[in-house]
Amino acid sequence: MIGGGGLTLLLWPELDRATKLRLAVASGFASVCLVIYCWGLPLSNATPAAALEAPPSFQPGSIVTFYLHTLSGTVAGAGWLDPYLSLVVRDILGALLLLAYVGAFIAGLRQRLYRQSLVPFLMIGYGLLVAVFILLSRFSLGLGNSLSSRYVTHLQLALIGSIWLLLLIIRDANRAARWRFARPVVAAVLVVVLAGQTEIEAQEWVIAPHRKARYQRMRTIARNPELYADPDLALFQATTRASTEQALGILKKHNLNVYSEEPVSIPGPVTFLSGWYDESLPGWMGKSASVRVRTGASGLVRIAAYMSADLLARTSSTDPLELRVFVGKRLMARTVIQPGTSSLDVPLGPDGVFDLRLEASRSFVPSKLGLNDDQRELGLFVTEIRPAPAASTEAGAPGR
Repeated sequence: MIGGGGLTLLLWPELDRATKLRLAVASGFASVCLVIYCWGLPLSNATPAAALEAPPSFQPGSIVTFYLHTLSGTVAGAGWLDPYLSLVVRDILGALLLLAYVGAFIAGLRQRLYRQSLVPFLMIGYGLLVAVFILLSRFSLGLGNSLSSRYVTHLQLALIGSIWLLLLIIRDANRAARWRFARPVVAAVLVVVLAGQTEIEAQEWVIAPHRKARYQRMRTIARNPELYADPDLALFQATTRASTEQALGILKKHNLNVYSEEPVSIPGPVTFLSGWYDESLPGWMGKSASVRVRTGASGLVRIAAYMSADLLARTSSTDPLELRVFVGKRLMARTVIQPGTSSLDVPLGPDGVFDLRLEASRSFVPSKLGLNDDQRELGLFVTEIRPAPAASTEAGAPGR
């Protein structure tokens, strides 16, 4: 609202020339700062990682395109018309909206509608400045990040303010002919806006339940980013793995955000998440199962599984049966399952909480092997998951 007020004062017709000049200089200085910030930032329609492959270059046209695309989301939404709108059409739509906002603002000033209410002027200024902030914060992530449904509600204020001023102008015109012409135009605009906002709200209803899970996932990764693969770190929307780790390192150094809190606590050293037929050990897992573990001072977690020689022979194939343990998409440890009990120690990190994914290289259904009537898809019979001591030298540990 402060920025919207500044824009209102800049164009206020009753201000003296010296005040307008000072405001213009301040606006020009802000523009120069924006140019310096955007200097050398690449712009690509691909993923952030792919955007870095383009040679850095200063592209004023690209900055304008990003800004116009952001504005176009006010009406076209953040996805619903993508199959039907080309990049050029979005440019045109954004440009028309920008002209409409500025035109409504200037027309309102000329008719001195600010004497009736300053609110629509502030709304237009605020919406345009929000688009600037989106440009500043997301330009380096590529053109695909110029649109986001969660920002549209802020951008809508400029549209609402423009329609507000338009209705005041029509009312004060007091000419039936103008009203007959303007009424269908306003109705058509409102229908398009309503359709766009309905779709945007539908998007938010679908996305909202997943935001918390995504946030919690990012918090888990942030505690030990070195254990996760690049696709996991891409959740932070930085352009490179190095920049993500650098940013997290700054937060950790100053005990900010997740690092200012006590370590996540769980009821016990092991919490079963998914893919388990039993929520206690020993018990069967499917071909893949997830578990949350808490490590001790050693940072190791021991996992053991049992497979009888007879069952191993019945389910044999050309490849050996393996147990693989992942954190995110990163393979942490693996071992070949031998007749009897096989175990491995997974190196994670001291005094932390980790979500592991256990995968068996193959599975079997007992009923199809003629063992019994059990129709479950079984992977491995896990007998142990627990923090391991530091001096572990048992066979089956990583590297053996």
